[in-house]
Amino acid sequence: MADEENPETAPAGTEAAPEDEAPRDGSAEADGEGEQAGPPGAEAGLAFRQDEEGTLHADFTPSVSNVAVDGDALRRMLDEAGFGEVCLFREKVAELIRRQRDSKEPFSLAIGGHRDGAVEVTIDERGAAAEAQLRHPCGDGRAIDDEMIREALTNAGVTEGWLEEEFHRLIQDQGRTLTDPVVVARGIPPSDGEDTRFESLVPDAPERKPRDLGDDVVDYREFGGVVTVAEGDPLVRRQPPTEGEPGRTVTGDPIKPRPGRNIDFKTDSSVRIAEDDPDTLVATMGGMPVVTDTGAKVEQLVELDTVDLSTGHIDFDGTVVVKGDVAAAMRITATGDINVGGTVEAARLLADGDIVVNGGVLGRGNVRDEHGEARTEAGYIKAGGSLHARFVQNTMVEAGDSVIAKDMLNNSEVTCENQVVVGGKGGSEKAQIVGGLTRATTKVETSILGSPRSAHTRVEAGYDHEFHQRMRTCQEALADKDKLLADVERMLNYYRSYPEKAKQAEKAKPGLMKRLVATQSQAEEERQELEANREELEADLDHMRRARVVVRKQVYSNVTLVFGPKSRTTDEDIEEGGVFTLQDQWITFRRGKG
Repeated sequence: MADEENPETAPAGTEAAPEDEAPRDGSAEADGEGEQAGPPGAEAGLAFRQDEEGTLHADFTPSVSNVAVDGDALRRMLDEAGFGEVCLFREKVAELIRRQRDSKEPFSLAIGGHRDGAVEVTIDERGAAAEAQLRHPCGDGRAIDDEMIREALTNAGVTEGWLEEEFHRLIQDQGRTLTDPVVVARGIPPSDGEDTRFESLVPDAPERKPRDLGDDVVDYREFGGVVTVAEGDPLVRRQPPTEGEPGRTVTGDPIKPRPGRNIDFKTDSSVRIAEDDPDTLVATMGGMPVVTDTGAKVEQLVELDTVDLSTGHIDFDGTVVVKGDVAAAMRITATGDINVGGTVEAARLLADGDIVVNGGVLGRGNVRDEHGEARTEAGYIKAGGSLHARFVQNTMVEAGDSVIAKDMLNNSEVTCENQVVVGGKGGSEKAQIVGGLTRATTKVETSILGSPRSAHTRVEAGYDHEFHQRMRTCQEALADKDKLLADVERMLNYYRSYPEKAKQAEKAKPGLMKRLVATQSQAEEERQELEANREELEADLDHMRRARVVVRKQVYSNVTLVFGPKSRTTDEDIEEGGVFTLQDQWITFRRGKG
């Protein structure tokens, strides 16, 4: 053992053994009466030796004076003991470090030498994938090769979906860096069946279905007239659901697909099921057909040349068509769509369906006053579906789906629950968002963002006001439920610990314990429901994480981009297109097409 008071030097009168005479088992000898510094590893209670087959062993002797070792210290000890070139078993080295720190008993452990490589294959619970865990070869041991991988897969019962390109990667690596399991086989996922589909029999009939926050390109749509039907005209044909195609696990077992849902027609007085075909819906009145997610309906239709003081405000149960302009200070309210062939100037349009304005929307002045209140009289558009307009200027816009402008959004406040696209297919190549505030849940897309005059422009992507309200309400309810459960648990534990107190409480309030247990059970059920609701909301959050701002040509300075709690303001012009996204809590710009 080393002199504990001065381990760096040998006591006077001693002579250290020459290095080339140190024995192969890692021990050291000393002549004379004094004590010499111990062999490598002694301060940690470790001694190293190599047997005739080349296996390196670590022998541990516990002591209160032992110091803990880590990977670097262990390698230094092995180098000093002459075993620096021996191949180490990675997992055994980790075990040695752990046991050397914690063990109170002596032990020996083989930590290196010659060892064949190995491949262990495991299959996930669903049988959808098989993973290979590698054990790297050491010394003169057999290397991992193609035959070894195939044999491991076969022994595990994997017969389908071998990923042979991964075999080459495993063979090249030999388990040196690929320490985590690697997928080496994938099953064939099932193709789920399609739900009942309603096929429109009226060309260009508008659709009014629940919005899908997908990434499909939204086209600019001009109003070119209204599609109408007469009584008895067929509207939609119901296509039955499909069963889907089964998949296969990596072991060859079939995976059942989810069959499509059967959806029945939902009818009102404007439609009926055809007498000669139970899968066809026909009109019972004339009007504008609208395809829905449960069939179709026919809306009443009113056509006007213009809307101004001569017509007064329009409030209609159905679809409103204005061939010309909508004058300032006028209001149109419709339960269907609103289609305008001309221009809307400082007016208010409110529709449960879509709003299409061929000539553009022009407001007057700022969309908010000096107190931050909305000036809807200056220009206000609210669509339950989408707004399609040539341009929007100085106007407040709210849309339940998307906002599609052909040329420009200028100093407006636009909020929608899907995407804002300026230009794009059917739009101008110089389409631009200048000034104002533009909010969308999934995507904002334009050719040019901002202006050379550096007018401040703000864009918020991933915005979903309803989502934030629902999440906050759910989290508050969960916190209240957790507090209730903690209070009830505390009372139950108290009465269980003090039976006499429980008897007194039961006497004062008969049935108290039963009520506490019932309250606890009900609160736990309600908490589970809230937790499930929270998980569903978090799944919806994926849409927000995928939100992006796509710029096709140029971004000017003084543009503020907001993704949730993060914001970024451009301080210089970016002379090319690209995509802004939220990556690891940073708003990044990736040049090129999105």
